[in-house]
Amino acid sequence: MPRLILFVVLAGLVIYGLVWLSMRARERRAAAAPRRPAPDDDPQFLAQLDSRLREQRRQAEQARRRRQAEEDAAAAAAAGEEKPDPGATDENDRGDDEPEARPA
Repeated sequence: MPRLILFVVLAGLVIYGLVWLSMRARERRAAAAPRRPAPDDDPQFLAQLDSRLREQRRQAEQARRRRQAEEDAAAAAAAGEEKPDPGATDENDRGDDEPEARPA
């Protein structure tokens, strides 16, 4: 009986020692290995993401402007209107920009 108790105690100590050593070795390997930064900490990833988002916004803005121009042209054609010439003057425009004097 005392031999059995001695065997169980010694086996427990050996198993405990092996587990402790394996845990310690695992911690050392984890600390020694360089950790890759998370995507939100990686400056290269953030720069690529930023440029991708800017390009998408630019393309969306160009598409919006193109659609708006097409809609304006279609509306003008449907109404039968021509775009006014910005250099032309009205019939009532005499060229003087001063307000007319009102009689008192």
